[in-house]
Formats: sequence, C-alpha cells, structure tokens
Amino acid sequence: MKTEHRRTLLEWISEITDCFHYPEELLEITAIIFDKYITQKAVERYDAISINDLSFLSMGAFTSNELIIMEMIVLLTLRFNLNPPTMNFYKEYLMAICSFDNEKEISILLKVCIL
Repeated sequence: MKTEHRRTLLEWISEITDCFHYPEELLEITAIIFDKYITQKAVERYDAISINDLSFLSMGAFTSNELIIMEMIVLLTLRFNLNPPTMNFYKEYLMAICSFDNEKEISILLKVCIL
C-alpha cells in the first residue's frame, strides 16, 4: 500500500472519529491494527457505528456485507490480537520520564507521527 493511500484512509477514519465524537485513541488503535494487518497479509467500549452507517459513510464504496467479510478477514489474519499500545500509553510514558508539562503538545506531536 502506498503511503498516500494509507494517509488518505487514516484521514478519513479521523473524520469519522471526529464526527461521532470518539476519542483520538480509537484512531490510533485503528492505525496500529491496520498497519499490523497490512504487514502480515482494551479499549473502553463505546457505542459502535452500525455497519449500515459505515457502509453509508463509504459513499457506496462498500456494502454492509463486504465490510463484515473484510472485518472477519482482518480479525482472522491478526488472530484476534487487537490490544496494541496506544498513543495515550506513550504520552503518559513520555510525560513521566521527561517531565513534560504540556499534555496537548505531546498529543499533537504523537498524532502527527501516526499520520
């Protein structure tokens, strides 16, 4: 996958998380899972976006059934190993060892690194 395609996908996912007011950590986890899946060919529970909403947000690119099938392919490929460290983990770690005072600046820096 080309870098610009990955960036476009993650920007789209970022827009979805913003639209539904999900925490930034959801974008981070999605990026980690996506990257892990591509290289290999617990987060608090939130109200999930329905599969129909996700299909709608894809603007006709994917049907609900196609999304369900792809989700199963990703889960099986990753052997359901979906608990990666997140930006929040690294942010807390950096703040602890480096005595940073500005949490927002660290968050912005780490988010830029993901995209």
